[in-house]
Amino acid sequence: MTARGNRYKIYNAEQRAGLNSGPGATPEGMQAWLDWVATTKFWKENSSVRHFRVKYPAHPGGMSGATKFMGEGERRIAEIAFGPFSMSLGRACHEATHLTKGLYREGNDDEQDHGSAFATMYLRVVKRYMDMESALDLEAAFNYFKVVYDKNWNG
Repeated sequence: MTARGNRYKIYNAEQRAGLNSGPGATPEGMQAWLDWVATTKFWKENSSVRHFRVKYPAHPGGMSGATKFMGEGERRIAEIAFGPFSMSLGRACHEATHLTKGLYREGNDDEQDHGSAFATMYLRVVKRYMDMESALDLEAAFNYFKVVYDKNWNG
């Protein structure tokens, strides 16, 4: 399955699992949360990003997205831009997943990979930074929408 084929299935699954609902965070609160994420062992093992910048809103009418920048001699700083009314932990997990090892495609910021490797890592990120119940809800929604992912993601 192509990444494009999985992409909209993942978006639909997020909605079904309720990952993008609930109380919204403030930009300051989201920055503090992402600062914490960057210090965790799981994150350090799975991403070269060591610092985040929160941008909100992305730009008038803009969508959420993640971009890496140069820093400390490597690509270690990332900006996560949140579209209007989209600042949630679920959206932050989705965008952060794009920044994990092997998933960020240089020079292709607007069409990041949403293939099976992304979906599998997304489940792991949600489990680690939200909770297991949210990860299992997302997995059930993935199955409902036939998202391609590694069924042994939690093994």
